[in-house]
Amino acid sequence: MNNNNQNHVSVKYFLGLSLGLVLLMHGPFSHAVVEGVIEHTEDYSKFDHLGTGYELTGAHAELDCRACHVDGIFTNLATQCADCHNGENILGKSANHIPVNQPCDVCHNTDNFQVTISGAIDHSAVDMMSCESCHDGNSATGKSADHIQTALTCGACHEVNSWATTGFDHTFIGEQACVDCHNGSQASGKSANHINSSDLCGSCHNTSTWSPAVTVDHSQVVGACEECHNGVVATGKGPAHIVTAESCNACHTTTSWQTQFDHALVAGQACLECHNGAISTGKTDTHINSTGLCESCHTTTDWLVQPSNVDHSQVTGVCSSCHNGTSATGKNDTHILTNEECDVCHNTISWAQAAVDHSLIVDNCISCHEGTSASGKSATHINSSESCQACHEKHPATWTPVQANAVNHNEVIGDCISCHNTSIASGKSTSHIYTTDNCAACHAPGPTPWLPVAPSNVDHNEVIGTCSSCHDGAIATGKSATHIQTAEECDVCHSTTQWTPASVDHTNFVNNCIDCHNGATASGKGTAHINSTDVCDACHETFPATWAPVSPAAVDHNQVIGTCISCHNGTI
Repeated sequence: MNNNNQNHVSVKYFLGLSLGLVLLMHGPFSHAVVEGVIEHTEDYSKFDHLGTGYELTGAHAELDCRACHVDGIFTNLATQCADCHNGENILGKSANHIPVNQPCDVCHNTDNFQVTISGAIDHSAVDMMSCESCHDGNSATGKSADHIQTALTCGACHEVNSWATTGFDHTFIGEQACVDCHNGSQASGKSANHINSSDLCGSCHNTSTWSPAVTVDHSQVVGACEECHNGVVATGKGPAHIVTAESCNACHTTTSWQTQFDHALVAGQACLECHNGAISTGKTDTHINSTGLCESCHTTTDWLVQPSNVDHSQVTGVCSSCHNGTSATGKNDTHILTNEECDVCHNTISWAQAAVDHSLIVDNCISCHEGTSASGKSATHINSSESCQACHEKHPATWTPVQANAVNHNEVIGDCISCHNTSIASGKSTSHIYTTDNCAACHAPGPTPWLPVAPSNVDHNEVIGTCSSCHDGAIATGKSATHIQTAEECDVCHSTTQWTPASVDHTNFVNNCIDCHNGATASGKGTAHINSTDVCDACHETFPATWAPVSPAAVDHNQVIGTCISCHNGTI
């Protein structure tokens, strides 16, 4: 408060205890308390208004106290700007003031009600207003003359507290070309060292940064590849790149670094200098062992191998490392089983067999010698299994048979005589007993010396000759030294299953009865027999069933040694 005329004003106001204490504590005032009203008669220009809790700033400090303290009221006065600056008591918001929801001092100061606080406007206090309603070039700064043509609101691109465009959303640009803005004037454009290209920025750059896009449209590049692909602007030749003065597009395309390579540009240079696995694809880990002359097998247009162009002299590995059925033609499904390398039988010019070493073949002969791949069994071959080596040498020149004792007769399906016919193999000797051709009836299968089967296994039905032709004591068991004297064949008395006599025909015996009937070989005299010589037939028939005596007249009593009564006793 201020009074230039130093007038003394008598002001009555009601103060509570707290305000009274405040006033008593400030300045040299003369006062008297009458019924709760303080009467001032002192100069109050030195009054410290801050002590009331409300500081007078700016133009408020120059006002007469009565401008605010009307009717001498000092308590319960409003403290907000709009309470006084309401257009009635004091100048307030104009009719065209921006709609706001905050107190005046958020934007205005107390020095001059018409001057905003530069750079400190709290735009959040503005009620749902578009930027353009204020930033129209009159109320506040608006679009400049060279501003980008757009119907969008300011907030689409600018910050609300500054004109910064760090959050510029290019999606609002629509169909407008980048260069319309990025021309070096309105916004940054191509730099002085930019590659020679069209003005379609979007063909290489994206709208969020100037970083090149993932897919560069090389059709918009006017300059040579090297202007960009120089190792600085974009990837260029690596330190291991083939030495060449050719432009990139002589070998590379704009879509890939690996296609349409013109090998004619590297004439005279060995493939391996580039195709070494570092500069370009080289031999894989599974590549056959070979020299470095790639062109000895491959062409320069592709990696395909033409069999007729393969120079096998450059292959240092084994045949099967390539001829495995994958890299190149290998053994077919019907190839004979062998663990040997191809060149043991084949040569590098053709698959024609040469100098086949049969000792290296692990498969059965018939897998090859079946009459198609190689000669096989003739039409007159004996009936046998397919195991050729059971009878033949494993790798003969003329199918030489194995040693007789090495023949595996288990593989022969036909009769023995089909082979043992004295032509193919040894057959019956001239002294062989007269039999059928069923050798196995008497002989065990297998090699010489034609061992006979066990006696009990001999099929005597196959013997056509007499028993003695075999049972002669040499070929087979014959008469023992003690055998009774007879000229008859064995089967007259014996059977072919055992030697037990059966149906003995005594008429054929030429020796004495006692030679057989001695009690050991055959039944002999009993203990009650009369005392006589050993001439049995002196009294008995020579082939009785019960030792029937001869007729009384035929008895030779000269052979009786005992007394007459020993026989003529009424019983015998």
